[in-house]
Amino acid sequence: GAQFIKVYGKAEMIERINRKDPLFNQGALYLAMRDMRGITVAHPTHALIGKDFLDVPDADGKAFRHEMVAVAKGQGKGWVDYKFRNPTTGKVAPKSTYVLRVDDVALEAGIYKH
Repeated sequence: GAQFIKVYGKAEMIERINRKDPLFNQGALYLAMRDMRGITVAHPTHALIGKDFLDVPDADGKAFRHEMVAVAKGQGKGWVDYKFRNPTTGKVAPKSTYVLRVDDVALEAGIYKH
C-alpha cells in the first residue's frame, strides 16, 4: 500500500480500497486508510468512510482507534491489539492491526488471531 501511494498517489489508493480491489482486499485481510484526525477515508466497508469512530471502543472497552492514530502520529508504524467482530465468522475475536503512516494518512491492515 505504501509503495502504491508513492507510485500512483493517495487518491488512486483510496479508489482501489473502496472498490475492494483484490490486490488490497482478501476478505478478512484488507487494507484501510485513516487521516490523522482519525476519520476513515478508505475502507472496503463503505459505511465506515467519512465517519468518526474514534471514541467507539472494542468489545473490552479499549479505545483502539485512538491508539492507531497515536502510533501514526508518533513513531509512524506499529501494531495495535484489540478485539473486533471477524467478518468471516461473525464472532468477536482478538485482532492485531499494523499501522503505517504515509504522508498525511495511516494505512491499516489487520489480522485476526483466531
